[in-house]
Amino acid sequence: MLFVQDQYQYLVTKSMTQEHYLVSQFENKEYLLKLESLVQGQKCIVVGSLTAPAEQVLQLLLLLHSLREQGALQVILFAPYLGYQRQDSFEIKTCCGLQWADSMLFAAGVDQIITLETHCPSFLPLLKVPVIVHNSSIFFEEEMTYFIAAGFGFIFPDAGAVARSSWILEKFPQVNYGHFQKNRVHGVVQFEKFQGKVGRKVMIVDDIVDSGQTLVQLCIILRQLGVEEIVVFVTHAFFHGQAWNDLWSLGVKLLFCTNSLPKSDQVRHPQIQCKFINFLLQKYL
Repeated sequence: MLFVQDQYQYLVTKSMTQEHYLVSQFENKEYLLKLESLVQGQKCIVVGSLTAPAEQVLQLLLLLHSLREQGALQVILFAPYLGYQRQDSFEIKTCCGLQWADSMLFAAGVDQIITLETHCPSFLPLLKVPVIVHNSSIFFEEEMTYFIAAGFGFIFPDAGAVARSSWILEKFPQVNYGHFQKNRVHGVVQFEKFQGKVGRKVMIVDDIVDSGQTLVQLCIILRQLGVEEIVVFVTHAFFHGQAWNDLWSLGVKLLFCTNSLPKSDQVRHPQIQCKFINFLLQKYL
């Protein structure tokens, strides 16, 4: 049985049959959720995300918990972008968002999570809820092969991006690549201590573009190093604000992403190519 949050309705194809539920609010703004189908003994797949806004998070947790309490045999969360992935390390006086998200999903009764390109794969074995991760090879490998033939190498923003992209290094071991040390000083991203090789044509590979400001800063540095042509591959594209529009004046010819987030499915730009993930959802139904 398939349940889909409103913001992910664009992933539903004509061949999919989804169940429906109603969400209302009391005068004090507490939510009330009612299922329109009996789920006892059924395998239930929920398409949703823990990303903002907060109302979306609360409604997702309420839906997942309702399915478990109503006797679903199995509750699976298909989260194209899981949410709270960048908050994955312990720091004094700072929340651990990934561990919080895992605890909430575990408490809600989730048996399994299916997602794309996590920010820190090494943390996954430590989570309470088992996670199946699909890396970006199924979306980007063909295009990367094309640009490699045209003389492009790889640039990773930091060592974390290198670790996430191990499949690239295994698939294309002969291709030059390099990465920076990325630091945040008073909220400002700085790229330092470049390691590796960089040519005049590069592919930047990363998991997330939020406002695009960090990517813009990286492109400025690459231009200073003599890079002339840039192609960007990013799995999750929020396209918040307007900073990402500056990319085209900094040598970026194309940006490839997936429609793992609603905004990336909606954006229309001649230099942005969005890969659809609908087939991946169909695989689990």
